[in-house]
Order: sequence, then structure tokens, then C-alpha cells
Amino acid sequence: MFEGIAVAFTIFGTLSYAIGRTLLDAWAETAGIPVTVLHTDFYDTMLIGAQRPIIWRTAAILIVVSVAYVWASAVIPDWWAKRNATIRRKRRRQDGRDHLGVRQRFATEARLSTKGVPVVLRSSNTEWLRWKVLGLRGRHRKALLEAPKVPAKPVRRITQALFLTIFATVCLGGIYFLVRVVFLKPAMADGAQSFAKVYVAVTGHIPYQYTATSISADRLKSWACEGVPMLATYRTVELPVESDSSGKKEVFYVLQGAGSTFVLLGQNGSSLRSFGDNPFNLPESQARPLSTLAQTCPRG
Repeated sequence: MFEGIAVAFTIFGTLSYAIGRTLLDAWAETAGIPVTVLHTDFYDTMLIGAQRPIIWRTAAILIVVSVAYVWASAVIPDWWAKRNATIRRKRRRQDGRDHLGVRQRFATEARLSTKGVPVVLRSSNTEWLRWKVLGLRGRHRKALLEAPKVPAKPVRRITQALFLTIFATVCLGGIYFLVRVVFLKPAMADGAQSFAKVYVAVTGHIPYQYTATSISADRLKSWACEGVPMLATYRTVELPVESDSSGKKEVFYVLQGAGSTFVLLGQNGSSLRSFGDNPFNLPESQARPLSTLAQTCPRG
């Protein structure tokens, strides 16, 4: 039991990290940011993955399957053995009755047909020959019918190694395919869409790095409306436009940061800005820029 719990926690932690890492990588890829720029802590990555509902559904399924396996391994062998014993006993009883009935019928017909016939002439009688074909009765007949036991030829070790290699390869390939399809691909799609929604809510169009280059107007509108509440978790700051020497400022959402490098999102798109080793200050702004699509969304 304790070993099973330890294995379950190990699988849960591994899947949480794999899903969290996949989601973050897809988010960074859609934002056009190298994965090495933003360093996410190991436990934060696991926490992101553990927040996915599929992780808890998988944990529940594993618990149910484990309990069912323990129950089946404890109950089914005894039930199956008793069932087979009962079936074999009934089958032997019925076979014995059938065989005994046929033997008695053949013996009766042979006795009646050879009544008064000399012994030397009985070999030409059909009923008598049919009765003789049945042979001896009981354990003598069974002893004659038993085939000699031939010892099984042992499988060569090289053949066993080949079968084990093929079996392990098929199992690993199946597990990889299952994890990729069930866990990683949905996390990858959600990570990309997570950035795309906030991007559409601010700029009004999909990111340039998003894989689906054409999206319907209704879906774009839906993404913009879904991105508005997601923007509430990010602070906005006013920073001077680097290409403008007049000191004009632009409002940006601070999406991510590592050290002195930040991922910013404004109405003209996303950008990476580094302040180097110099001290910097990012005071919060009251402005919350939204695209035209997001401005028409209903407020909850």
C-alpha cells in the first residue's frame, strides 16, 4: 500500500511538472521569447501543472484503478478457482453419465443381436463391433488413452531477451504517445491560447508567432472577451518610448519578469525590455488599455 502511494505521488509530481513546463514553453513560444530568458522555479512549474483539472482527474482514476486492482487480485482468483472446479466437476459427471449411457445402450444392442450366435461368427455383427470399439472401462481405459508427457522445450535466453525488448519498447512508446496526446498537447494549446487571449484583448489581433494564422472574427471576439479578466492579474506601467526622444510615454502590461528583463505588452504589441544593472522603478499606472474588440465586451 505504501509503495503504491509513493508511486502515485511520483507520477503525480512528474506529470504536474511536465504539464507546467509544457504550458510555460508554449506561452513563451507564442510570445516570441526564448525559453532561457525566463527562469521559472521548479516548484512553481509543478504548481502550474497541478492547477490543471486533468491532473486531478488522472489522480482519481489512478486511485480507483489501484483499489479495483487490489480488490480484483484478492477476490477474483478464489472465485475463478471455485467456478472452474464446479464446472469441471459438473462436466465430468455429465460426461460420465453420457458415456455410461452410450456404453449400456451399445452393450444391450450387441447382446440382443448376438443372442444365440456362435462366438466365432460375432466378428461379422455390426452391433457387436460397435460395442467392442468402446474398449475397456474406467481407469483401465483412461490409462490407455493418456498420452505420454513430453517435457516442454525451454525457451532460449536470447529469444526471451528479444521478446522483453520488444515488449518494453512497445510499452514505452504507448506511454509516451498517451502522455503526449492526453496531457502535453492540451497543455501546449492552452499555454499558447493563454498568451493569445491577453494579446488580442490589448492589440486586437493574434500574435505573430501563433501557429494558427487565420481565426474567425467570432473566435477573435471571444478571445478578446476572455482575455479581459486575465489582464486584471497584471500591473500596468508607463514607460518612455525608446524610439521617441520627446519623452512620450506608453502604457504597458507587465506579463513576466526575470531579473531586470521584463515582457511587456502594449497596444502596439509585445516587447522585451531590460534595465541592465542600473536601478529602476516600475510604478503602477491607473490606465488599462484595451483593444476595440475588448472594449465592446460585456462587463461581469
